[in-house]
Amino acid sequence: MAGYNSNEKQEITRKNSYYYYSTWGELGDLCQLWFILLHFILTATKGSFMSYLRLSTKKLGQSGQMKIAVAILALVLPTICSAKTVQIEFTKFDTFSIEVVHIDAGDTVEWLPKNGGHNVEFITGPHITALPKNSKMDEFHSVVFKATGVYLYGCTPHLNMGMLGLVVVGDDLHNLEKLHDVKLSRIAKSVLEDLIKITKSQSK
Repeated sequence: MAGYNSNEKQEITRKNSYYYYSTWGELGDLCQLWFILLHFILTATKGSFMSYLRLSTKKLGQSGQMKIAVAILALVLPTICSAKTVQIEFTKFDTFSIEVVHIDAGDTVEWLPKNGGHNVEFITGPHITALPKNSKMDEFHSVVFKATGVYLYGCTPHLNMGMLGLVVVGDDLHNLEKLHDVKLSRIAKSVLEDLIKITKSQSK
């Protein structure tokens, strides 16, 4: 800004800042928030990547930093925005309010203890050695499902009574037929067979 005094430089800077803010609008606010968050995460790691990023953005300047932030947002934001949360309640009839839920990988299922005497116990899933943790009795429970496939769960004290539920992730039914081999009481087995039929009909 050669040829301008300090007051004029401040005014030009203020106008430029206002221009960029007006142009980006709400997206500009979002980019700023995400850039701050990413900066915090990268600073916390104190890794070599942070040193490389500081060196690169220093060479690029403010405009380059904004381009990097927008590029990162373009990769990360769609996944974050598309993730959803499904809430399932324990009912007074010893059932789950949603017995078969279909979600995408990365989505969250929350179980709400609206009625007492229930919990969530995972019985089987696409990876038997990596099942989600069971919940404690009468407590809120939340699970983010990352691996696709079908998860079978139930309420521990009411399992033999058929208080079961299925979580289908990514519409992947590759392990659905294996649920027939799960050892359950006669009543629970009958309920499971119905849930499998429902799952097949919903996935067509």
